Amino acid sequence: MNDSLDPLEDRIQRYYSTQSLPPDALVDLKQLISHTEPVLNTPRQWIFVRMKPAAMLAATIVVLLCVSLATFVVRQQTDNRKVEKIAAEIALNHAKQFDSEFFTVSIPSLSQTMPLLDFAPVHPRRLRLQEYNINGARYCTIEDTIAVQVRLADQDQLTYTLYEFRAFDSFRLESERMILIDNIQVTLWQEGEIIMGLAYRVDQI
Repeated sequence: MNDSLDPLEDRIQRYYSTQSLPPDALVDLKQLISHTEPVLNTPRQWIFVRMKPAAMLAATIVVLLCVSLATFVVRQQTDNRKVEKIAAEIALNHAKQFDSEFFTVSIPSLSQTMPLLDFAPVHPRRLRLQEYNINGARYCTIEDTIAVQVRLADQDQLTYTLYEFRAFDSFRLESERMILIDNIQVTLWQEGEIIMGLAYRVDQI
């Protein structure tokens, strides 16, 4: 059979099927293939392919730490603003020195005479109330939450106002806070579910 009579495509196929690379060229080609890394479409994909698992884990931890730190800072700033706002309300109420509406010899008994309170007032553990005279109490509001303010006087007749209200979901005190507002010292702390604030004028001491 004459090859010249075969279709051109068949003759080309038969020609290349009989060809082969020189041995040294074949070795070079295999080495080139083994050292070639896949080329991806985007730089971001290429980075993640080249990163080792340990490096990826470290990068993930760094990102999570940054997010946690940012969340903590924002929360702290929000809490500080809340504390300052509550302290300002307490200082304002103390400065007005409203007349008392309820009189008692003990703070816990106020729960019987002040039915609008949604909590039971208690003697603060940090105050030695035997050193104070209770000069009456009245309702007030702190952050739209009902509270009781109790007028106190010590043995030197220095006046104080004690505030108690139920802690709300968006505000908890992990530690004592002291804030000075317009010559009025306000100390805030929490006992159980009750937020407490003590206010007095620093110039009376």
